Amino acid sequence: FREALDWFAAQESLEGFRAYDRYEVTLTLFGPGGSFHPETGTIVLFTTPEGLFKGGGGPHTIVHEMMHLAVEEGLVQRCGLAHWEKERLVDLLVQREFAASLPDYRLQSSGEESLDPYLKEAPLSRVAEALERWKSRAQEER
Repeated sequence: FREALDWFAAQESLEGFRAYDRYEVTLTLFGPGGSFHPETGTIVLFTTPEGLFKGGGGPHTIVHEMMHLAVEEGLVQRCGLAHWEKERLVDLLVQREFAASLPDYRLQSSGEESLDPYLKEAPLSRVAEALERWKSRAQEER
């Protein structure tokens, strides 16, 4: 996780990204695979009594939730993204930025795929701009 911590710390100066001084991971026997609390930097991770995880597993879910924390206020709330738009944003960023350390990271099947062409090639410094372009295009098409 040192690589992930370093990556998030390095992105804090980018528009729309936030890093936390501390991330706390809480294990629970109830709830979804993972959730996050932006006010505290806490990640809640579902695990079974046998120590198994939902989804891609512990590291996948933790990095996914860390990405949620990084973009929640500066990108998701700012752009008014709906749930599956937010999930696709997070999935695309995790898949791209952590390809070497999480090569088997899987995109959720319910994500908003129309975001893909806007975000796949957008440098991190232009993700906010890419989301604004996508949002404008989506509104024009309605």
